[in-house]
Amino acid sequence: MKELKRGAPELDFIRLTSTNPRLSSMNQYSGPALEAFARELAGAANSLAQHPRRLAGVRAEAVFRTVVMGIGDVVLLKEEDEGSVAYRGDEVAVPDFRLVLRDGRQLLVEVKRHEFAGDLCREFSISDRRVRALRRYAELTGAELRFAIFWEPLGKWTLSELRAFAAGEQGERQWRISFPSAYATNTMADLGDYIVAVPAPLRLRIVADPSADNPVVEADGKKTTHFTIQRVELLADNFVLKGISQQIAWRLIWYGEWDEWPVELKDEGGQLVHVDIPFGPPVPEDHAGPIGSHPAGALSDMISRCYLQGASATVHTTSESEVLHPGYMGRDFIPSNWTELGLDMPLAKFYMRPNYAFEK
Repeated sequence: MKELKRGAPELDFIRLTSTNPRLSSMNQYSGPALEAFARELAGAANSLAQHPRRLAGVRAEAVFRTVVMGIGDVVLLKEEDEGSVAYRGDEVAVPDFRLVLRDGRQLLVEVKRHEFAGDLCREFSISDRRVRALRRYAELTGAELRFAIFWEPLGKWTLSELRAFAAGEQGERQWRISFPSAYATNTMADLGDYIVAVPAPLRLRIVADPSADNPVVEADGKKTTHFTIQRVELLADNFVLKGISQQIAWRLIWYGEWDEWPVELKDEGGQLVHVDIPFGPPVPEDHAGPIGSHPAGALSDMISRCYLQGASATVHTTSESEVLHPGYMGRDFIPSNWTELGLDMPLAKFYMRPNYAFEK
């Protein structure tokens, strides 16, 4: 996707001063007036920064925008809740984003985050008044209303239509949805999102130089070694990965949802052959036998994790990874002709479709 650069920050600042009633005199654009307004804005921003929950809400909007841009499948993304709004009749509320899909549908997306502390029964809720106002704005502008919820402990996004919620009532009950319901009715695939599955585990193998002395010493049931590295490899199903396969595997290791498994050493005749650092899904202790292919994460999961690794206490990330570049995850991570490339490992893509008959 390409970004349209609009105006300059100083123009936005002038527009803000023109709507501030405390600067309504004719000299509102004088140096002292502008400096006073700048100090006022800085103080308000500093106050906001002292409230981690509010800051996290703003960050969630930035992450969602990056997810949509990173997948790059929509035709247009517009930050909707900017500028003034005038209306007649019942109350309106402006959602965060407007998206235009490839099939021409327009979505208005309200972004939320929900901390449910590992309790899947703890529902996300939103007031009926807010829903009514958002709904009316969507009806007036001819777009579909969706709610993008970032389930903070899991690092996952869901995109829900209102019909997926338990309906609220004016002045009595809020609109509610649980994570299982949101996940079963998820429409993130409309934005090009999908889940990647590959064989587990992926192995980062550090191969010892056979021409050097690489002794393995065992004491008290533990092995220690000092060795010289010959090369580093990445493997799936015991095949050494190259090219695009290796690139995909690296991204899954760094930004997927798998864990690091215990380190494995292989030695022969008291000499180290290689060290394996496996990565795979959580496995029960009593599990035996091969795991096979397993979901390693969705595009939206990986983009979010990459973003948040550089934005733990800020809104905008410090990460410069290409994972965050517009269109990279939808275009370059797994190319559209991947089935013709003869990849070194089995790979599957899963596109979820919503099931509104989901049994709760």
